[in-house]
Amino acid sequence: MNDFSYLHTNCLELSVYLGCDKFPHDPTCLLSPLLLPQVHRGIKGVVTDQQGEPIANATIVVGGINHHVRTGR
Repeated sequence: MNDFSYLHTNCLELSVYLGCDKFPHDPTCLLSPLLLPQVHRGIKGVVTDQQGEPIANATIVVGGINHHVRTGR
């Protein structure tokens, strides 16, 4: 489902498998300090026209990926 969501909805899902236990006793021991701060990385912003109004469904071309990203409404 991760690939479909990324390619067709511009939603990047992340699945992390850290060991053999599906439900570890303390799931926060590895995720909090190492991975969770990474969710704030990336490019964020609003696509606007010359008057500062948001542009719905604007196509954003990103080098290095094989599909275009579209803005929301």
